[in-house]
Amino acid sequence: MAMDRRRRFGRVRSGVLIALVVALTLGWEAGAPKAEAGEATPGATPGQVAAGPGSLASLLARIPDVLSMPGTPKFDIATYADIGGQLAAVGVAAPSDPDDPAAEEWSRATVGLTIPSPLREQGLNPVWADTFGFGALDLDQALTIGEPPSQTTLMRGRFDVAAVRDAWRRNGYRAREIDGVTIASRPEGAGSDLSTDVGRLTLGAFDQMAFLDDETLVAARTADAVAAVLAVAAGTRPSLAERAEIAALLRTAPPDLASAAIVSGAALRGSDAAALLEGGTEPAQANALATRIATDIAEREAMPPVRFVLIGVTAGGPVALPRDADGPTPTPPPAATPEAQIAIRVLFADRAAAEAATPLVGRRLADGTSALTQQPYAGFFPDPRLTVAASEPVLALDLRAEGRPQAVIWQMLYARDLGFLAW
Repeated sequence: MAMDRRRRFGRVRSGVLIALVVALTLGWEAGAPKAEAGEATPGATPGQVAAGPGSLASLLARIPDVLSMPGTPKFDIATYADIGGQLAAVGVAAPSDPDDPAAEEWSRATVGLTIPSPLREQGLNPVWADTFGFGALDLDQALTIGEPPSQTTLMRGRFDVAAVRDAWRRNGYRAREIDGVTIASRPEGAGSDLSTDVGRLTLGAFDQMAFLDDETLVAARTADAVAAVLAVAAGTRPSLAERAEIAALLRTAPPDLASAAIVSGAALRGSDAAALLEGGTEPAQANALATRIATDIAEREAMPPVRFVLIGVTAGGPVALPRDADGPTPTPPPAATPEAQIAIRVLFADRAAAEAATPLVGRRLADGTSALTQQPYAGFFPDPRLTVAASEPVLALDLRAEGRPQAVIWQMLYARDLGFLAW
C-alpha cells in the first residue's frame, strides 16, 4: 500500500512538472479567459501595505531582517507563495489527502508558485505527512528567506497541532527552550543523515521547528535561525518588513500577490563578458560576439545601479489542463477566473535614477531578445506598462505573458535572463 501511494505521488509530480515545461516553451491549453490588451493590475497606493494575516507584507513582518545578519544573502532574499489565494482565484479546493485525484488539480493550479523547494518536491509524498504531521495540502501561505544552506521557512496553514507534535516525537525531535519558547530540535548536523526520513526529505532544512501560533510554523537548519524569528515575535529584533528598502517595495506592489521573490540588485547584473569567450570561437563568430559584448556593456552602463527588486505574480490563471488524451475531460476553471499579472518593482538610489531607467527598460522590452530562448521579449510581454512610483524611487513594471503561464518570469529570473533589467 505504501509503495502504491509513493508511485501515485511520483506520477502526479512528474505529470505536473512535464506540463509546466511544455507550457513555458509552447504556451499551454488553458481554461481562463484572456484579458484585453493593455490591462494590468495597478500597484497599491503608495504608503499602503497590505496587512492581511497571510499577505507577503505580514509574513515579512514576522521574520528577521536577514540583510543585517551574518551571512547576508548575495542574491535571493525571500520567496513567497499564497497557495490559498491562488486556489480561491482559480476555483480549486485543496483536497485533504494526496491520494485524492483532486491532488493533481491542486498541483496544476499551484505549479507556478514559488513554494519552498522541500515542500514543492516532497510535500505530497505520504512519507512527508508521516514525518512532519502535515503536508503541502495543509498550507495556505509560505515564505522562505535566505539562501541554501542558511534558509528559514515560515508556513501558515491548517495544522493539527497534536499530530505535528506527535510526528516530531516519533522522528527524533526533542523539546528545547529558547527564551521561554519550546521548539522541536534535532541535533545540529543531523540533517546530513540520509538514513532518516527527515534527512532524506529536507537535507536538514527542517531540523529545528516551532509553532509561533496554531496556524504558523517556522523551520530552519539551526536553532539560532529559529531564535531570530522568535526575537522578532518578542519585539527585540527588527523584521525584514521594517527595513526601509523592503518597505518601499511593499508599498508599491499589488496587495494580492500569489507568488513573489525579493532579490538583490546583484541578481540582475549582466553576464561576465569574459565567460562568453571561454572555449574559443571561429574568427567570424568572435567578431560578432565581440560586437555583441560591446553593445551589452554599453547598455548595462546606461542603466542606473539597481538596489533591490520585488518580482510578483498576482493570483489567477491560466491554469494548465491535462494533455493526456486518454484521461478524463478536464473541468476548466470558472469563466470569472482572473488573468494573473506580473508585477516587477525595481528600487533605485533615488527618483532621478528610476526616471532615467524607465525609457531604457521600455526600449529593451520592445527591441531586446531573451538570451535563454532567442525570442524577442516583445513576444513574451507585448503590452508592458512602466511608471515611476509617486513617492518612492521605484520603477513599477506591469506585464502580461502572452500565451504563456505567468510563471515564465521565474524561469527567466533563475536563468539570469531578465536582460531588460540588467545593469
